[in-house]
Amino acid sequence: MTTALFIVVGSRGDTEPSLALIDALLRNHIFAHVHICLQSDYAHLVPPSPRLTVHLLPFSTKTFQKVMIKDYILTRLRCFFTRQPFDIVSFQLHCISAMVCDIVLPSLSSIQSVAAAHPPSLVLASSLAANLASTLADAHAVPAVVLNLQPNVPTSAYPNYMSSVANASLAATEIAHLQRHPASVQKESPAYRATYDYEFHSTSRPVVNKLRATLGLAPLSAEQLADVLYGRYPRVHVINSYPAQLVPPGKDWAPGVHHVPALADEYEPAGWDARKACPRVAEFLARGEKPVVVSFGSTTIQGFEKTLSRAILHGLKEAGVARAILLRRAHGDIGSHQLTKKAADGPWWAKKVREWATGMVNLAMWLVWLNPQAELLEDAANAGRDEELRAWAAEHMLECTEEPQYGWLLQRCAGLVCHGGAGTVFAGLKAGVPVVVAPILGDQFFWGSLVQELGLGAVAGPDLQRADCEAFAQAIKTVREQDVRERARAYAEEGHKMEKGSDVAAMLLGKIVASEEGKCLSDRTGQAVNREAYTYSR
Repeated sequence: MTTALFIVVGSRGDTEPSLALIDALLRNHIFAHVHICLQSDYAHLVPPSPRLTVHLLPFSTKTFQKVMIKDYILTRLRCFFTRQPFDIVSFQLHCISAMVCDIVLPSLSSIQSVAAAHPPSLVLASSLAANLASTLADAHAVPAVVLNLQPNVPTSAYPNYMSSVANASLAATEIAHLQRHPASVQKESPAYRATYDYEFHSTSRPVVNKLRATLGLAPLSAEQLADVLYGRYPRVHVINSYPAQLVPPGKDWAPGVHHVPALADEYEPAGWDARKACPRVAEFLARGEKPVVVSFGSTTIQGFEKTLSRAILHGLKEAGVARAILLRRAHGDIGSHQLTKKAADGPWWAKKVREWATGMVNLAMWLVWLNPQAELLEDAANAGRDEELRAWAAEHMLECTEEPQYGWLLQRCAGLVCHGGAGTVFAGLKAGVPVVVAPILGDQFFWGSLVQELGLGAVAGPDLQRADCEAFAQAIKTVREQDVRERARAYAEEGHKMEKGSDVAAMLLGKIVASEEGKCLSDRTGQAVNREAYTYSR
């Protein structure tokens, strides 16, 4: 009996594409059974099936958030005192390394117990768990597949957009040129390969090798750890899942790298019913014209909920949006309830105490987040404007904590305002909805720049924390323009002609498992890796 072990680590945006793939694997009878290891806070998303067993990982999303917040504060303080510039994208690479080393890799023992009890024919993993997958694959002599939900693999066509904000913008410019001029010769630059460095792999190497030693496996070099992620390690394949309409697959990717369309841009779990899962949203959608949706997924928004709530509501109001849905999340509870309320009448000293307390709280947040645009003291003018925004929201906007499926929701909407997570952007464009991106971390800057370059959306910048009222208003006005909406509709029509990403990936995995002794489709396992062609610069 063929069994797959799937290790899913990350956000909801990592979990739902993985579940879409598992659904296709079982539906197409690629595997008789799938064991999935995931975080407890996403276990409720797994549809019941006798052929699917859930195993909970010993950490949750909150564990990641604690590491990120701690690293963010320490990094900002270090940059403040050393006068060095702070780059949010390169910070994320450092943060991901800390998460992998401190949280993900130590979970090997619990996952190994699952693999020992249910020997897999294949080990799959989301990108954060790539080294876990390769280690288990070596221990059990089976193939492994790393599932990337974007094309972050070395190429000379564009720089690594995860290396800096500047490279995110440059990569978007280069890719947009390729998309607009497909017949032109693809520009290649060795300097772009140099943006893929070994820092991440060097940092995680001691932890990986310590875990490999517990299983009796030989240690790996930093270059071999890079090979795992970039499709050059024996028996390990990389699947990049994203729309080729946005980014063309790399012509110089290693043979072990494969491309499939996005997995979950239309995903709805088996048995999911909008009337039961999100009755308020379903009822609001049935009442009038298509609304604009505002959702920042699992993004952590702490310390600037009030300024962000004000900026978004002002932007929607100024752009002439008649109806909107704001999906509130526990990680960053934004909405009209965050806006300043007019101070109640009372003795003069009570007002002074309130002003002093508000000032101290905001000053503390300014010191923690080092946000130069934080308001140190709420004034009467803001309170008056906030009252107007609160009244507008009560009339035009639904604010709720329900969790509708994007594949169902967005095809019933007219626009999307989000953080720029890859899966969210893919779902919006697949539904023919232009996208406003207010990025805050890593690849979000790239996807925001790319949809803007391709005329499929706009960026509310410079980032989510500093985007002001006018930035959101201008971005929302841009995506409501006729030419942007027509381009988004044309993009969706073209996308619907393509095969379903989850089915394509399932068939590919079946071929990988069926290949003799776990060889790659290119029949490269056991042969020396051609590092002349695929090595990137230090």
